[in-house]
Amino acid sequence: MAKKQRFRDTKQNRETKKSEVSKPKIPFAGLSLRMKAFLTDVFMLLMPLLYISIYLIFDGLEDVAEHRLEAWLYAIVPFLFFLTLFMAKDKGRTPGARAQGLKVINVHLLDEPTLL
Repeated sequence: MAKKQRFRDTKQNRETKKSEVSKPKIPFAGLSLRMKAFLTDVFMLLMPLLYISIYLIFDGLEDVAEHRLEAWLYAIVPFLFFLTLFMAKDKGRTPGARAQGLKVINVHLLDEPTLL
């Protein structure tokens, strides 16, 4: 907070030193940490969904070969839903981001991100 200038200083044309408000330095996560977090999310969330899609919804790899797009959709749509759910409920931290110690923030406000 800037120091308030006194009246006598203004009258005598003296200026008080203004302290600059500086933003704290934020260490940004590197590419390797973000890739580790993404791969952790893929193995924790997408792989079980692919397993369910291949073996429980379809009857094995033979049916998946015939309906390849549908098999991927049955896995990707819930994966994106769960990622969005983690982002909304856990302050932007997916399981992979939590495992790597990453935190998602709004850079301009230095606050938690909003969903929209």
